[in-house]
Amino acid sequence: MDVNHRIEVRDVFSAAHHLRGVEGPCARNHGHNWRIRVAVEAEALDSNGMVVDILALASRLRTILDQWEHRDLNEIPPFDAERNPTAENVALTIAEALRDDLPRPAGDAPLRLVEVRVGEIDSATAVCRIQVP
Repeated sequence: MDVNHRIEVRDVFSAAHHLRGVEGPCARNHGHNWRIRVAVEAEALDSNGMVVDILALASRLRTILDQWEHRDLNEIPPFDAERNPTAENVALTIAEALRDDLPRPAGDAPLRLVEVRVGEIDSATAVCRIQVP
Protein backbone atom coordinates (compact mmCIF):
# COMPACT_ATOMS: atom_id res chain seq x y z
CA MET A 1 0.00 0.00 0.00
CA ASP A 2 1.35 3.45 -0.92
CA VAL A 3 1.21 5.66 2.16
CA ASN A 4 2.23 9.23 2.69
CA HIS A 5 2.19 10.69 6.20
CA ARG A 6 1.81 14.42 6.78
CA ILE A 7 2.33 16.60 9.84
CA GLU A 8 1.35 20.26 10.02
CA VAL A 9 2.33 22.85 12.60
CA ARG A 10 0.79 26.27 12.96
CA ASP A 11 2.00 29.46 14.58
CA VAL A 12 1.31 33.18 14.57
CA PHE A 13 3.51 36.25 14.72
CA SER A 14 2.70 39.95 14.77
CA ALA A 15 4.62 42.31 12.49
CA ALA A 16 4.25 45.43 10.40
CA HIS A 17 5.14 45.93 6.75
CA HIS A 18 4.39 47.95 3.67
CA LEU A 19 4.54 46.85 0.07
CA ARG A 20 6.86 48.58 -2.34
CA GLY A 21 5.73 49.17 -5.92
CA VAL A 22 1.98 49.09 -5.24
CA GLU A 23 -0.63 51.81 -4.82
CA GLY A 24 -3.27 52.01 -2.14
CA PRO A 25 -3.45 51.09 1.51
CA CYS A 26 -0.88 48.28 1.32
CA ALA A 27 1.78 50.85 0.37
CA ARG A 28 1.37 52.42 3.82
CA ASN A 29 2.90 50.86 6.91
CA HIS A 30 0.39 48.53 8.58
CA GLY A 31 0.43 45.39 10.70
CA HIS A 32 -0.93 41.87 10.72
CA ASN A 33 -1.17 38.86 12.93
CA TRP A 34 0.48 36.59 10.37
CA ARG A 35 -0.85 33.01 10.51
CA ILE A 36 1.66 30.39 9.42
CA ARG A 37 1.13 26.70 8.63
CA VAL A 38 3.97 24.38 7.67
CA ALA A 39 3.51 20.83 6.34
CA VAL A 40 6.10 18.07 6.17
CA GLU A 41 5.68 14.55 4.81
CA ALA A 42 7.37 11.17 4.97
CA GLU A 43 6.60 7.87 3.29
CA ALA A 44 7.20 5.93 6.50
CA LEU A 45 6.93 6.55 10.20
CA ASP A 46 9.97 6.49 12.46
CA SER A 47 10.53 3.88 15.16
CA ASN A 48 8.30 5.90 17.51
CA GLY A 49 5.41 5.92 15.02
CA MET A 50 5.90 9.57 14.06
CA VAL A 51 6.72 11.50 10.91
CA VAL A 52 8.92 13.75 13.04
CA ASP A 53 8.91 15.11 16.57
CA ILE A 54 6.17 17.72 16.18
CA LEU A 55 7.57 19.78 19.06
CA ALA A 56 10.96 19.99 17.33
CA LEU A 57 9.31 21.14 14.10
CA ALA A 58 7.19 23.71 15.94
CA SER A 59 10.28 24.95 17.77
CA ARG A 60 12.22 25.36 14.53
CA LEU A 61 9.36 27.38 13.02
CA ARG A 62 9.12 29.53 16.15
CA THR A 63 12.88 30.29 15.93
CA ILE A 64 12.33 31.70 12.43
CA LEU A 65 9.25 33.70 13.42
CA ASP A 66 10.88 35.13 16.55
CA GLN A 67 13.25 37.10 14.29
CA TRP A 68 10.20 38.95 12.91
CA GLU A 69 8.00 39.17 16.01
CA HIS A 70 6.76 42.75 16.63
CA ARG A 71 9.14 44.13 14.02
CA ASP A 72 8.76 46.03 10.76
CA LEU A 73 9.56 43.42 8.10
CA ASN A 74 10.80 46.14 5.73
CA GLU A 75 13.73 46.68 8.11
CA ILE A 76 14.83 43.02 8.21
CA PRO A 77 16.74 41.06 5.54
CA PRO A 78 15.71 39.84 3.04
CA PHE A 79 12.67 42.15 3.09
CA ASP A 80 14.68 45.35 3.58
CA ALA A 81 15.90 45.39 -0.02
CA GLU A 82 15.93 42.04 -1.79
CA ARG A 83 12.30 40.93 -1.35
CA ASN A 84 9.06 42.81 -1.04
CA PRO A 85 7.43 41.60 2.23
CA THR A 86 4.37 40.07 0.57
CA ALA A 87 2.67 37.03 2.07
CA GLU A 88 4.08 35.05 -0.85
CA ASN A 89 7.63 36.14 -0.07
CA VAL A 90 7.18 35.50 3.65
CA ALA A 91 6.11 31.94 2.77
CA LEU A 92 9.09 31.51 0.44
CA THR A 93 11.52 32.83 3.06
CA ILE A 94 10.16 30.42 5.69
CA ALA A 95 10.37 27.54 3.21
CA GLU A 96 13.99 28.37 2.41
CA ALA A 97 14.91 28.60 6.09
CA LEU A 98 13.21 25.29 6.95
CA ARG A 99 14.26 23.35 3.87
CA ASP A 100 17.87 22.97 4.94
CA ASP A 101 17.22 22.76 8.69
CA LEU A 102 14.33 20.40 9.30
CA PRO A 103 14.40 18.32 12.50
CA ARG A 104 15.79 14.88 11.81
CA PRO A 105 13.33 11.99 12.04
CA ALA A 106 14.35 9.03 14.19
CA GLY A 107 13.93 6.55 11.33
CA ASP A 108 15.36 6.20 7.85
CA ALA A 109 12.44 7.75 5.97
CA PRO A 110 13.39 11.10 4.49
CA LEU A 111 11.41 14.07 5.72
CA ARG A 112 10.19 16.53 3.08
CA LEU A 113 8.96 20.06 3.52
CA VAL A 114 5.97 20.22 1.20
CA GLU A 115 4.05 23.40 1.93
CA VAL A 116 4.14 26.73 3.75
CA ARG A 117 0.94 28.78 4.09
CA VAL A 118 0.86 32.40 5.18
CA GLY A 119 -2.29 34.35 5.95
CA GLU A 120 -2.32 38.08 6.59
CA ILE A 121 -6.11 38.32 6.71
CA ASP A 122 -8.87 35.79 7.29
CA SER A 123 -10.03 35.78 3.68
CA ALA A 124 -6.71 35.16 1.88
CA THR A 125 -3.74 32.81 2.17
CA ALA A 126 -0.50 32.60 0.20
CA VAL A 127 0.78 29.07 -0.40
CA CYS A 128 4.33 28.05 -1.26
CA ARG A 129 4.40 24.40 -2.40
CA ILE A 130 7.76 22.72 -2.57
CA GLN A 131 8.06 20.44 -5.57
CA VAL A 132 9.65 17.06 -4.93
CA PRO A 133 12.12 16.15 -7.69
